[in-house]
Parts: sequence; structure tokens; C-alpha cells
Amino acid sequence: MQSEIEKYLDDEKYLQDVGTLHKKEAAENVDFIKNLKIKWIDISGIKGIADIPFCKDKNKSCEYGNKPYLNIDKQTKIISLFGFNGDGKSSFTEALEFSLTGHVIEAERRQYKKSDIFNYIKNINSAKGKVDVKLVDYATNNKINLNRDTNGTIELTQNDFEPEDEIIINEINEEMNKVFIEKNRIDSFVLSKGKKQIELYGELLGFSEINRFIKKYWRDYSTERGKELYKKESIAKEKLQDLKEREVTEPEIKLTEFESEILKRISSEESLDDINSFVDNLSFDDFKRVKNERLTKLKNEKNILLNLNKGLELIRIWKKLKKEIKELKKELLELALKEDIDENILDLYRKAKEIFKENNPDDCPLCGDSNKAITEIKNEVNAYLKTAQKLSEVREKIKKEETAKKEEEVKLKELFKELDLDYSTENLNEKYITKQKEKLLYIESDNYNQEVNTLAKIEEKLRDYKKKQEQISKYNEDIEKAKKALKKETAKNKKIDEILQQIKEFEDIMNNHRNDFIKNLLSQISELIKIYYNDIVIDNKIEDINFKSDKDIGLYINFKGYKRESNDPRKILSEGQLKCFGLAILLALHKKSGLSLLVLDDIINAVDIDHRKNMIELIIAESKKDRQIIITTYDKLFQEKLINLAEDNTAVSYYFSDELLLEEANNNFTDIIKRSTNKNDCRNALLYMRIALENAVYNIAEEKKINVPFKDEMRKYGLSQLLKSVINSTKIIQPLKELLSDIKENYNYSMLNQEAHFWTETAHRVDHQTLEELRDKIIAIYKMKGLNNDCLPDLKKLKENGIESVDEELNKKLVSAGILVKDGAEYDFTGKWDDIKAYINPN
Repeated sequence: MQSEIEKYLDDEKYLQDVGTLHKKEAAENVDFIKNLKIKWIDISGIKGIADIPFCKDKNKSCEYGNKPYLNIDKQTKIISLFGFNGDGKSSFTEALEFSLTGHVIEAERRQYKKSDIFNYIKNINSAKGKVDVKLVDYATNNKINLNRDTNGTIELTQNDFEPEDEIIINEINEEMNKVFIEKNRIDSFVLSKGKKQIELYGELLGFSEINRFIKKYWRDYSTERGKELYKKESIAKEKLQDLKEREVTEPEIKLTEFESEILKRISSEESLDDINSFVDNLSFDDFKRVKNERLTKLKNEKNILLNLNKGLELIRIWKKLKKEIKELKKELLELALKEDIDENILDLYRKAKEIFKENNPDDCPLCGDSNKAITEIKNEVNAYLKTAQKLSEVREKIKKEETAKKEEEVKLKELFKELDLDYSTENLNEKYITKQKEKLLYIESDNYNQEVNTLAKIEEKLRDYKKKQEQISKYNEDIEKAKKALKKETAKNKKIDEILQQIKEFEDIMNNHRNDFIKNLLSQISELIKIYYNDIVIDNKIEDINFKSDKDIGLYINFKGYKRESNDPRKILSEGQLKCFGLAILLALHKKSGLSLLVLDDIINAVDIDHRKNMIELIIAESKKDRQIIITTYDKLFQEKLINLAEDNTAVSYYFSDELLLEEANNNFTDIIKRSTNKNDCRNALLYMRIALENAVYNIAEEKKINVPFKDEMRKYGLSQLLKSVINSTKIIQPLKELLSDIKENYNYSMLNQEAHFWTETAHRVDHQTLEELRDKIIAIYKMKGLNNDCLPDLKKLKENGIESVDEELNKKLVSAGILVKDGAEYDFTGKWDDIKAYINPN
């Protein structure tokens, strides 16, 4: 607490030694920080931003590998970063904020602890996040390289200034806090009320540290002060009385006769007459150990029993096979005695049967010409062959049975080996197996299951018994704790009586100090707040701003013609105006700080469309005061207007590429439109169609010098009026005029302007065919914007006759117009021609 409050105490108390005095003097000699601007920024391992080098095309690795993430030239005053939500705008500014201040306001707003800031800012796919920033004072050309990573390391790898590194880092951390203005900070200011509003006034006015100090060290006392002084003591008394009145009965365990028998078996006790006494002396862990040993034995014996039963079944099968083989051999012997089978005679009989099958007994030398003899011989042949066939079948069956018997013998050998039994033919009988079973605990499998279940029931009863014992022990401990707590609270309340008044005085002093601090600061910047607000909201200017403070603090404003002299901005300003008012406070604070660097993160969201042109002019005016302004936006037209109105070479614009790297922006949106349409990304396609259409129409009006009275009044900007002026002009080619008329008459423009409301109930629904038609027309308009009337005949001739019929002179003109490209001696169509040819009518 002392280290945090020291900075608010008198210098005599703060400067406790000479070393501290030197450090304070050095810290006062860091005015050069106000002049620092960014030379380059290198980012890796930060959420939302890829590590560098990062490129899908290996051939591009050198392009990014040796370059910083963002490089800023000396003459550049405005750096505009364009991207939609999720593209990486806030990730970039948070990385910069982390590097320059050591914290991220958005992380604090989301209630991340200070120790968790590294996890918030680091990319989850990276081992470490790192941000390197080179800062330069162009007046002296002195430079600082500030490196900070998510492991907590911070260092200056280059320091051209006199103060030591530690002092410079601390001052940068404190001063650079004032350069960041972002939409969430403004929104919180607009939506807050009561005590939160007071705190946010302090936050907006740079009073965040003392706000946190007050929260940490006196809020609990303030809450306690409103309670009964001896409330905790009374609670302690009530708790002790409640414990004393609570009925507690000694536990008792009841076991069935079988459960007692099982417990006796596993405990090695001869008698369990006093079961409760035995259980009291038996620890639950010891029981579980013995139980687990018993379960292991039961499991092993049950497996042995199952295998013995399996052995019985195998012996029965083996005996059955043995018997069947014996009977088959007997049958085989009888058949052999009945008919003496000789292989040579058998072959002769088979041939005879073939002759009879062919019905040609003349070929048989034994048959003669007597039908009776033929029939007798034929029957004798069939009988002989049938007996031979039966013998063959019996032999085959014996062979199979012998094989099956051997297989069973193999199984029995393996089983006897597994059971560690003596395998022999004499032991292959039920009597031997039964004798082995009698050595087990049980001869029935169900008995094993019964004991396992019984052991589980005993464990449950024992657990419940021990739990009740612990409850009694806990009850006795609670009684003792309650007595000690009552004694402690009684002593504590005596001290509270003495210090509460001192705390009250301390709170009053701190509150007054905060209000005085804010009042003094507001008195210095109130005129600046008014100027900035009136520069943004020019149609409803504030006449004066004043400050009131009692228990609460607040700014009050007055407008010319209002009856009341002081008005609460929250009650009389619209939400958009209130956001502009919050923005004006932050801009005024930054102006007072004297810092050259200013970072505006998505603040366009806080400014009404009607006032965005004024914001552009304000940014450009600020950039001319030796400022370096980094601004992020999702509004492409805002970015283009800002860049176009800035002085040459003083503003650059970037966009976030697919690889999340910053690429210098260009106005070629056709690839994005085509890619989004092909991917059925209707929202993105319509958004870029709107940008491309408005950009094309605006450029046409400007290049052709078409009179559009409201062209420079952004708050009255309307596409339909602009389209009308361009369509009525004689300076544009007929196909372009027809396309623009088609867009104006046959399409709902609001369909192209729903990026912020695409998923609402009022959003338009567009089928894919219509989307493709609209895409092709807008791309054609975008590609035609630079074509003149004198090239239309050439385009018609090219459309009608093809590239082969065009002469050399005409080819050159079409190359100049971007319709053709020359490859050696040959000419070929460009993508531009592919996009517009469907709309060129030769007639």
C-alpha cells in the first residue's frame, strides 16, 4: 500500500534518499518522449496477427522475412489501416498499446487480471508473443528500440538519449497511455451512470491509478461502515449457540450374518462379538487394502474355476470323439470283411460302369448277348462300387475325427499348462478336474459374485460409519473454532471503534483530492474540449463548458439559446453527439499532453455519418501540427476520402491481407467481389459492390468534371443524386450510362448498404443469380469509368469483328485504354475487356 500511495504524498515524504532524488530529477528530463514518433513496428506471436515471415507462397518469404510489420516514412503524418471486423485492426492497436504501455485497456475492461495480460495478448498458437517498436525524435534523429514480449521481458536494444533505460521505459509506459483512443472506451463513457460515471470521468481524465487505489484500499471500509458495528461479533455468537444446540448421535454400524462372516474371513479375527469396537479400530484405508487383496484372489480363483469348467467341457468333447472314432473303425472293419476290395479290380468295375452308362454292352467281353447276364453283371458292379464308396467315406470321417481329437488334445494341453496341472491321458477325466475345483474357495461362479457384492456393501456401510465419525470430530473442531472466532471478533471490534473515524477522514481527503485534481485539469482543457466538439459537430455548437463537483463530479455544457445555464450532456445530447463529446475529451487530453503520436482505433463508429467529413478535416488539421496519427477503420469511403484530402506524400493507407499482413491499399475490388460471390459470401460481395460502385461513380464525376453540388458535403451524400448527375452527363460513354441507369432504376440500393445490418429482420434477401448479374454489372461499371466517348466506336468494331480485323493503329489505342495487351508481336484481350464486352452493343 505504501508504494502505491507514495506518489500522492508530499515530496518530503516521497524522496527518502538521494538515489530516489536522482531518479526523480532524471524522470523530469524526459520531455523528448513527447516528440517521439514511430519509425517501424515488428509484431509476432500476437493474437489476430500472423508470425513473420508468414506466406503461403514460399517464393514470397524473402518479401516479408526481412521487413518490419509496418514501416513509416518521416514525411508520413497519417497512417490509415482498413479492415472489417475480425481482420486484425484492434489486434494491431492492442499489440502497439502492449508494447508502449505494458497493458491493454480492453483486457482490463474484460476483467483480465494484470498477471493474465500476457495470455490475453499472446496468439494461442505461438510459444511467445513479441512486439518491437523503433521510436525516433526527428528533431535530433535520436532513436529508441523498445522490445517487449509475453514472457515479461522488456528492454531497450537502442537508446540514443541520456536518461537510463529504466527511467525511459517507466516514462514511456506512463505517457504513451494517453495516445490511444478507442471506441469501447468512448462507449463505456456514454453508457455509464452514477458511481461508474464518476470513475470513468477520472479514467478519461487520466486519473485511473488513483481510482484503482481508492477501490483497493477503502471501498471495503466504506461498505463496512454502513453495517452494524458488531454484526460479525453477533454472527459469531449465534454460530456458537447454534452448534451447542445441535443434536449429535454416536454412529452405529449394522452388518448381516453373511457380511459379518465375510468381514471375519478377511480380517483374520476369530470372533467379532463387538463389531463397533472392531470397526472403530479398523482404518478405512486398511479395509480397502485387505478388500482389494481379497477381490484379486476372488477374481483369480473365479478365472481358474471358469477354466476348470472349460476343461471339463473339453474332456467331454475329447471322450466323445474318442468313442466316435472307435465306432467308425469298427464299421470300417465290418465293411472290409464283407467285401475284399482290390484297387485293380475296383478300376475294372469302374470301367464296366462307364460302359453300362453309355448303353453299349457289346464292348464288354464278359457280358455276352444274354440280357439276364448283363443285368446280373450290372447289379454286381453297382454293389461292388457302392461298398467301395462307403469304405472311402468311413475312412475320411475317421481322418476328420482324428484331426478334431488332436485339436482338442492341444487345447487341453494349453489349458492344463495355464492351470499348472499335470497333463496326461490318465488325468483327462471329470474326477481329476473335480478334485482341482475342491481346492478353491467356491465351486460355483455365483458364490464369487455374491462375495464381491457383499464386500461392496460392507465398504459402503463402513464409509458411511467413518464419515459420521468425521462429522462428529468436525463438530467438535467447529465448536472450538467458533469460540476462537468470537474471541477474535470481540477484540477486533474494540480496534474498529478507534480507527473508523480516522478512515472516514482519510476517505474524505482522498475524495476531495480526486475532485480537486479533476477540476483543475478540466479547467485547463475545457476550452479544448469545446473546440474539438464544435469542430466535429458543427451544426449544434457548445457555447461554454463548466465543471461542478461535490460528492459527484461532472462536466456541464451550455448551448446558445438554451434557457438553462448548465446542462448535463447525458440528458440533452443524442447518443451520437455524446460519443463525439467523449471523443472530444480524449482528444483534448491528448492535446494537453503534448505527445506527437496519436492512435485512433475504430473511432469512426463513435461519429455519425453526418459528422465524418468534419472528423476527416479535424484529423488532417491535427496531422499538420507535427503529429503522427494512426487510424483504423472499417469504412472504406472514409479511408479514401481521408487519404485523397491529405497533402501529397503525407498519408498512406493499408489493408489486412488474407495472411493478416498489412499490404498497401489499392482500389482494385473486382477480385474480392468475384471471390466473395463464388464463395456465396453475399454480405462481403454486396459490401464491396457498394464500395466499388460509389468509388467508380465518384471518380467519374470528378474526372469528367460533372457538376455535383453536394460532392464535398459528406453529411448530405446520396448515391441516387450522384447517379442522376452522372447519368445525365454527355461526357460518359453510352454503355456506362445504360448500366448506371439500370442500377438506379432496377435495383434497390439499400441492398448494397447493409453491412452493419445484414442479419437483421429488415435485411434484403438476394438469390445467387441476381447477385452474379449485379456483380458483373458493377465490375463493368468499375472497369469502364476511365473510358472516353471517342473510344466507343473502336470497342464496337472490336466486339463485332474480333481482334484479327483490328488494324495496328487501333490496337495501340486499345492497348492504351487497357482493352488489349501486346505479347511480342501478338495482341490479346485483357481482363478488363472480358468484364465489359457483354455490355458493348455493336449496333
